[in-house]
Amino acid sequence: MRSALTSRIAPNPFQPRREFTPEQLGELEESIRQNGLLQPLVVRPAPEGAAEGVALLDLDGEPVRLVQAWEGADRVVLVDAVRSDRPPGTVHEHDAGTLGHRPSPGVDLGGGHLLGISEAIALARAMDRMPDHLRVIGIEGGSFELGLGLTPEVDQACDVVAAHLATLLTPP
Repeated sequence: MRSALTSRIAPNPFQPRREFTPEQLGELEESIRQNGLLQPLVVRPAPEGAAEGVALLDLDGEPVRLVQAWEGADRVVLVDAVRSDRPPGTVHEHDAGTLGHRPSPGVDLGGGHLLGISEAIALARAMDRMPDHLRVIGIEGGSFELGLGLTPEVDQACDVVAAHLATLLTPP
């Protein structure tokens, strides 16, 4: 856990709760006291040296929300878990402009989602809302069961992908 200056934190544009009355804040405070945090609070820094205007979003993978998040973006890099016959931690990278409706044979870009990235790409194409550049990076999952942490192979792949993202998001 690290501390962060609240002045440097931008709210998630997809967070439905925007304003709280003093009564609602009191109820939230009491709920946290009684139940603890039900979901972790997550703040992720933009990669060091990333271009101004880089937004790092943590979304649930639902296709409509993905397409909405891409709205007006010139370049999108999307990272998610994927399933195929490859070992956990394998990294797949695709340019969505060169993808048909599916990536390489045997790679499921849905990961743990009922509908996934492939469906979001198809929806964005149908609605003429594809960003100019959409790169999809998938990390082969080890397990998709709820509550399990990352396997060591997947954790290591996340570090590799994070370093790769820093190069993708750094201005030339």
